[in-house]
Amino acid sequence: MTITKRSHAHTCNNLAGRQINPLSALLVAALVVHLLAGCSAPTDPAATDSAADPERETVEPLPSSRTPLAPVVRRNLGITFAKATYRPVQSTIAIPGHFELLTSAQHHYPVPASGRVKVNVAALDQVIRGQMLLELDAPAWRELQRKLAETQASREQARAKFSRASATRKIADNLAGTEKPKGGVFAADEKAAQAAVNAASERLNRLLAEAATLTGVAENRLRKVTHGQPYWSELNHIPIRAVEDGVVREVDAASGTWVGEGTEVVHVVHPTELRFRGKALQADLVDHLRDGQPAYIHPPEGRGTTRRSDPIPGRLRIGVTGDPDTRTVDVFIDLDEAPQQPWIRPQVGAMAEIVVAGDPDLEELAIPLRAVIRDGLETVFFRRAPDDPDTVIRTVADLGPDDGRWVTVYSGLGENDEVVVDGAYQLKLATTGQKVKTGHFHTDGIFHEGED
Repeated sequence: MTITKRSHAHTCNNLAGRQINPLSALLVAALVVHLLAGCSAPTDPAATDSAADPERETVEPLPSSRTPLAPVVRRNLGITFAKATYRPVQSTIAIPGHFELLTSAQHHYPVPASGRVKVNVAALDQVIRGQMLLELDAPAWRELQRKLAETQASREQARAKFSRASATRKIADNLAGTEKPKGGVFAADEKAAQAAVNAASERLNRLLAEAATLTGVAENRLRKVTHGQPYWSELNHIPIRAVEDGVVREVDAASGTWVGEGTEVVHVVHPTELRFRGKALQADLVDHLRDGQPAYIHPPEGRGTTRRSDPIPGRLRIGVTGDPDTRTVDVFIDLDEAPQQPWIRPQVGAMAEIVVAGDPDLEELAIPLRAVIRDGLETVFFRRAPDDPDTVIRTVADLGPDDGRWVTVYSGLGENDEVVVDGAYQLKLATTGQKVKTGHFHTDGIFHEGED
């Protein structure tokens, strides 16, 4: 039975006023000592009720969802923030992909014949049109030069023979006077000499065309005579020059290396001639994606300020084939202009947003999808406290549709409120559980419960 304060006092008074025998007095004295403890120290009602009902739990105050984050802690954890903003989430589709070089932006320089190369450039060198990339010492070119020399000599001999035959015919015609010409034999010799000249010239033209193909030098340049000699006779090595400006992507042979015919030695690219290539769901072809739709390409996700740069505009083109296993289809975005941003390079990943059918003016408050994480059965994000920039508030998310990059937030945020993007997972680990833990971060990035 629970003993109340009033019953304690009444019992003490009654025992004090009675006359008892010595044996009973000893028993009563022990009882009085026990009761006097209750008489002298009033009990706490809450403690008494708790003792009377052992199944009753003590009610603890609700913990705070706020976590302090000093600037040094934010730097150590790599925490970054993004602002909530109004966006047409329901009228856009996000497509992951990467940039790739156009076919016209790539220039391969294989050697036209077997030989020994001398490389004049290195990887990542900037080159301009007409710049010498490499020189080839090829036996095939030496052999062609020999044929050119022989054919040219044959043509000169044929020309000399034709001149003699023509002069002989003229003398014979003059001797004949007005009579019937008697130089028929000489005329035939002249025609034969002329035919020989024409044949030699034809062979020389064919050889010069072959030399132009082999060396990459124009025919008129090869024919040009300098210091009494044609240019082809003074060309000791086959020159290979850049046909367009660009950057050397690869050099596959060192100077002095013997390479076979057709071996690519230098690969030059024009790094700004790009297009975006991604994969879209085949289901989106039914109701959303169409050729010519406007698209905007955003920088890759990651820490830093470059990802907040202006998007790259372009137009959508849908590929001709799809992948039945992944149920995707290739899509391409032709850029409206040559990109100038330094992060735009071949094979760099990015995210494209396609403006699909719908009302682009219907904007809803949204945050980056990366700011939202799962914590048990709850979806949460961390909002920067408006009254204290060094504090974040764990908030259960009330979300709507997303476009693969941004997600609509129906409550708990206002425009320009900031949420944690990078570092949200670390904060989740520090605040996970059925009850939100309160505490602080040390400068080493370790979370500690309590205020100190």
